[in-house]
Amino acid sequence: MSACSFVDFAQSASPEGQRSLQELEAACEAAPFGRKQETIIDETYRKAGKMDSRNFMTRFHAEQTGIVDMIRTGLLTGSSEEEGISAQLYKLNVYGKGAFFKPHVDTPHSQKMFGSLVIVFPTPHEGGQLILRKENSEWTFDAARLLSGSADRIAYVAFFSDVEHEVLPVLSGHRVTITYNLYFDNAQSRPKVPKGLAVTQPLHASSGAIKESLRAFLRSPKILPDGGTIGFGLRHVYALPTVWDDGDPEPLRAIGQGLKGSDAALYRACKELGLAPRLRLITENFDDPIMLDHINCLGHVGEEDETAILLDAGGVFIKDAEFPGDDENDEGEGVGHRKLPVHWVTELNGLNRTSQAYLSYGNEASMGYMYVFVCLIADVGKHSDRIVGLSMVDEGVAEGEGGAQPSGTNEAVPGA
Repeated sequence: MSACSFVDFAQSASPEGQRSLQELEAACEAAPFGRKQETIIDETYRKAGKMDSRNFMTRFHAEQTGIVDMIRTGLLTGSSEEEGISAQLYKLNVYGKGAFFKPHVDTPHSQKMFGSLVIVFPTPHEGGQLILRKENSEWTFDAARLLSGSADRIAYVAFFSDVEHEVLPVLSGHRVTITYNLYFDNAQSRPKVPKGLAVTQPLHASSGAIKESLRAFLRSPKILPDGGTIGFGLRHVYALPTVWDDGDPEPLRAIGQGLKGSDAALYRACKELGLAPRLRLITENFDDPIMLDHINCLGHVGEEDETAILLDAGGVFIKDAEFPGDDENDEGEGVGHRKLPVHWVTELNGLNRTSQAYLSYGNEASMGYMYVFVCLIADVGKHSDRIVGLSMVDEGVAEGEGGAQPSGTNEAVPGA
């Protein structure tokens, strides 16, 4: 029968508290980390102790503290703000003197997982700052400084799963944390954001700021005077299978039900400006990229080639266009199909990539793969038409399907 111990973090500065922390550290296993498809232990990359949730109990409950509601208003935007959130206890970590974790990105455990919540207990320590990085921005979360001299508080930080982060070396003491995985959960309650509560967000995650920028962009007569299609690469990573199989969730619908942060803010801004935004797939490994509104099961490919199957299923050839662009039609190579010019506002990227295996028959059977990226596109009308539409948006008039939506519309983000 194993022995149980109780650690009072409020008394961790006392000699008895220090002994308890040392015992807790000794009871932990070496913390592993994921590298590609493997879980490994390498103390040159991560040195820390860990305890799985089944091996400890805590009287701290994140959902009873109001932290989850703060995450909803501070981290999520657009329709995601009213999603139910479930915080599931994942593990306990102890970082003693010299412990660290080099830069890494978490792997979502399911389609509904969107982030992590880390609680730092008030144990005396120096160092161990958590560094968060996204694109060209960097933030430092220094729990030791925030908790210095206090034994009755905790520090917490929540971030999306695709944010790179690292734990700097602990210089002294013990940094003790528990981590929750954050999931969208429609079974949970969805409280409204209280009226009058202002949440400070980065500009790229604020639907209001994005809407104003888009409005100014669309008002310019130099931008697509005859209309066209604009495209956006997604900024966040979503849980897509490396290889999609027939029967897996449709990628666009799975992502559309849980857009995060700036992606959700962008979708909402486009919708409110009447741009009818849609998520789409773009093929990677074809001579000419093809845009799809769903992933197509190629199955066994015989005399018909892959391209013909995708076009017959509603796919469209696309070409990159510059601002201001020339929207003249362009013929696909050897197939006589029009190419749709897409003007990329933000670059198409490989953050959300999946593939499909299929069996190709030629002189002999071989396995082929179709690779696709996810993006967001929207249609822009002629300058004279959209000025009228923007004026109606400013007056709060809805134009029906594909038109301007009144501010505050609560709707699920469609996948296609």
